[in-house]
Amino acid sequence: MSIRAKQQLPHSGSRRTPGRPTIEESEALRGRIVEAAIEVFADHGFEMANMAAIAESAEVTKTTIYRLYGSKENLFKQAIHAALLANRVEHRAIDLDRSPEEVLNEAAAKISQSYMHGMVGRLWHSVLSAKHRLPEFHDEVIKILRADSLAASLAVYFADLAKTGRFDIPDPLMTAHHFALLVGQGRELALAPHASPEMEADRVAQIVAMFIKGHEVAQEQPARCAAAG
Repeated sequence: MSIRAKQQLPHSGSRRTPGRPTIEESEALRGRIVEAAIEVFADHGFEMANMAAIAESAEVTKTTIYRLYGSKENLFKQAIHAALLANRVEHRAIDLDRSPEEVLNEAAAKISQSYMHGMVGRLWHSVLSAKHRLPEFHDEVIKILRADSLAASLAVYFADLAKTGRFDIPDPLMTAHHFALLVGQGRELALAPHASPEMEADRVAQIVAMFIKGHEVAQEQPARCAAAG
């Protein structure tokens, strides 16, 4: 027997059934399916997503998908979790020495870009559309987004701002998420779908200005002494 033939023989402890995929092949297969599902769910939402389209994109059969995931709902959950993990935003400290205008404009720009072009923003619509069918999963996704998002870092920043006495922010976490929603989902109410980047930048600047005006504590002016007669 040649050396090459010997090298191709499986070890006695790693013999597998002919035709059965290896662990690596199974993981790669699942990866293709989830990646295809993310794109289809992001483009069409949960209800309109077609399992045949997912199978075609992943180059597998629908039977394979149902064998691995059991249902469209389970595949949807796996796809959302994978997308959230891939787009996770870690907490970072925000410098209080920077002006609130600068910090909030920068944060709002990132939120806006993520919502318009990012996968998480597109998938969030799918989660919302499936809320009536998967209410517990909807709540689970909200918890994940609150823990791993730019809004979570903003919540810490708002708490620090409140401590300075310059801003009145009773609930920093809720305020941060209201700010993020106003910047992100508010775009659909305020602008046409193909509005220019300049219009979006102006909308974001107005939100920041209104936010600061609404939460900034008015500084007391020193009382004027009446002039002596």
